[in-house]
Amino acid sequence: MGSDWIWEVRVPVAAGPALRQLYALAAERDLRPQRPDGLINLFTNPDADLRTVEDPDTAVAAMATGTEHGQFWTNGDIDIFVNWEDGRLVWALDACFCYRRPVSEADTFRELHGRLTGLWLDVAQRLNADVGRVLDEWSSDQIWEWGIHDALHPAGGWPAELGWWTYLGPDGRLPPPRLPEVAARTRRLPNGALLVTLLDDPAAVEPLRYEDIHGRWLRAA
Repeated sequence: MGSDWIWEVRVPVAAGPALRQLYALAAERDLRPQRPDGLINLFTNPDADLRTVEDPDTAVAAMATGTEHGQFWTNGDIDIFVNWEDGRLVWALDACFCYRRPVSEADTFRELHGRLTGLWLDVAQRLNADVGRVLDEWSSDQIWEWGIHDALHPAGGWPAELGWWTYLGPDGRLPPPRLPEVAARTRRLPNGALLVTLLDDPAAVEPLRYEDIHGRWLRAA
């Protein structure tokens, strides 16, 4: 069971332009592809087969194939894995950089999580995303056996699995959320999209609450 945080956005844009826009927006938040020595890591998977390049365009071209993953680096030594996967931009913060209790030591994590979530929301709006989610891996594991991770809600329109944060692109046909708890945490953005926020503090994440919400969410069909 992992406990990484994952940001995903499904976009109607080709891989190359999507990745270039992602990295341009990330740079505005001091998140860059270069590690501290200026080189750019590329992986065929997050655990092995590392190669380095110097040119960001070379890195983006490699990542656009879907066979190599890149990174964001903060101004410090924290790295976030980035990849293009079946029409989705995905980035993940390793559990070793995360907190799961609301202690004061979690403030650096909270700030970085907020930065990555702000980036996620900007990317979703700039690239006219269909759907996006911010997922806690441990929370998703609680309901993995339900087989709903990539499914639609039985009532239609909405994802069966919401993230702790969920973005739904502008769609006038989307029915109102059927669960009052979800409806109360849903707001419409200026571009007409919907943003659902089910968690206020990422350092106070509760996987069992996630399971409970989804049990009631699916029954509200």
